[in-house]
Amino acid sequence: MQSLGSEPSSHTETCFPIPSSSNSLNVFQRAKRALPRFQVPHVANYIWCVTFTAIGGFLFGFDTGSIGPITTMHTFQDRFAADPTHGITPTLQGLIVSSILITASLASVASGPLSDRISRTKTISMGAAVFAAGSAVTCSANGLPQLFAGRCLADATWIKLGVSAADAEKTEENAERSSVPRESVWKEAQQLWSKNVRARTVLGVFLMGMQQLSGIDGVLYYAPLLFTQAGLSGQQASFIASGVTGLVTVACTISVQFFADTWSRRVSMISGGSIIATCMLVIGTLYATNASDTDVGRWVIIVLIYVFVVGFSCTWAIVTRIIASEIQPMRTRAAATSLGQCMNWLINWIIAFSTPLFLAHSSSGPYFLFGACTLLTTFVCLAFQPETRGASLEEVDKAFEVSPWKAALNKRKQTRRRQSTEEGQVIALAEIR
Repeated sequence: MQSLGSEPSSHTETCFPIPSSSNSLNVFQRAKRALPRFQVPHVANYIWCVTFTAIGGFLFGFDTGSIGPITTMHTFQDRFAADPTHGITPTLQGLIVSSILITASLASVASGPLSDRISRTKTISMGAAVFAAGSAVTCSANGLPQLFAGRCLADATWIKLGVSAADAEKTEENAERSSVPRESVWKEAQQLWSKNVRARTVLGVFLMGMQQLSGIDGVLYYAPLLFTQAGLSGQQASFIASGVTGLVTVACTISVQFFADTWSRRVSMISGGSIIATCMLVIGTLYATNASDTDVGRWVIIVLIYVFVVGFSCTWAIVTRIIASEIQPMRTRAAATSLGQCMNWLINWIIAFSTPLFLAHSSSGPYFLFGACTLLTTFVCLAFQPETRGASLEEVDKAFEVSPWKAALNKRKQTRRRQSTEEGQVIALAEIR
């Protein structure tokens, strides 16, 4: 009969067979011999791609979403404000928040062509390494120069980590793309303004820029300031409200992902723009008429901010980038996406820098500006944006031959002619009888 002490040894030898010369092996060599005994489940490549891209998006969103509230913290102001008793100025706050965005707008110009040439995998790896270095510089900052340097470095390549969802929407288009010979960046840029493509380029760049002029990042970056202005007293209350805003954004965005390909692109842009514009214009009116001084007015403003966030997250947050990419031919898609992203980040920087300055001079002005820009974009979509959901490249080409407003006028004329013809036939039959 075996002794109790011999059973663990036998069991260990069965699970982890180690040769007699195991004493000469180091820990890593032993682990390497033991690991093959375990069956590691296979994980599809697309899952890894989605996971790491999502992590990249989370890190960037965490940075841009938290820097606004961080600048209002006492510890931050004690370290970086010239006069901690008065806090940082609106100008300095705008520069700190927006510094990470200006380099993003510059880097995004080359992000698409670069990812086409050295692969998205290498581009993502390179961007992640530089972002990590920039974050380390930022975290260790004891003064404003180092803080600005770290934030600018972090985002100089961070935009390259983004992979447009529309680029991988159709497998047949991806297969076609691999057969298209690569061209120089300058030639791709020239093709963006060719006769058959320039209208799509203008529309895509316009939509990407106006997405930011809806005011979404002004709300997300400076939510504590906005809620304090709306009447929430105390730093803790404003921070909680801004945190809820972020949670609402995440919940809406995740939920809508399951329906994005089943909803009309055109309807999403027009309906979303109507909701966003209404919220902004009503909030601006409440401030302009001093209705915000009443308890009811303050709560209406807070509720409308949340309605605005929900409306944007469910429509423009997802659809705008998809439209800007899928309206382009395959040969210009990468260059057009880069140009549109550049415009998006450039406007984003302007909004991030100017919002605290604007609010310091006018409580209603920013809301009227955002509402007017959104309303303009809604009319542009109504007049010029064709429906591209589920459309092939040939169908998209045909859709841009005639603008939606011209198509609507032609349809109305045809309807009137048909009605006139039918009325004439009825009159002729009546005369014959």
